[in-house]
Amino acid sequence: ELRCRVEKTNISRVSSTSHPIQVEVGQEHVYVIEFAQQNTHLDRDILLDIELASNRSNTIAVMEPGAVMASFTPTEEDCKRAMNSVETTNEFIFIIDCSGSMGDENKIGLARESMLLFLKSLPLHCHFNIIRFGSTHEALFDEITAIYNEENAQKAERLVSQLMADLGGTELLQPLEWIEQHPPQKGRARQMFLLTDGEIS
Repeated sequence: ELRCRVEKTNISRVSSTSHPIQVEVGQEHVYVIEFAQQNTHLDRDILLDIELASNRSNTIAVMEPGAVMASFTPTEEDCKRAMNSVETTNEFIFIIDCSGSMGDENKIGLARESMLLFLKSLPLHCHFNIIRFGSTHEALFDEITAIYNEENAQKAERLVSQLMADLGGTELLQPLEWIEQHPPQKGRARQMFLLTDGEIS
């Protein structure tokens, strides 16, 4: 047996693709939903499709002294407008733990393999950088990121192939502060990847 009460304004239709149902519309926008057949087997999920009226407002705001609550649903046109307004370029920053502990159990070897896979998967014309860290940190490029082209990809592959667990301690804060001092340029979406064994100082 199913008996469901739905209270919502501006509902235009209630249907089910899984079971036959009957819908009664009561007062004050109350919808009572029941199975249309008495002996309905519950051998699959019950799917209810509640379609709202097209003329509904998709923005609700509630304001009180010291607080604001807003709820909105962006339309397809809003999304297209936002995507077309600024051309977005991705930035990928790889932060690799090269501390002494990465020498145990061939962790640095696994980091090398992972980085080579990352490099071969980067999209053309993105920007990237590789930062090794331990007691100190070293970046492949002096600028925060460089464009991903054949020349820079070869530089990155050479660096990755020579990665060693030779930078002492595990001071992660320094490279993160350096990155924070260089925020992404307008129109760039930054993603950071941390490869570490988790033994952070």
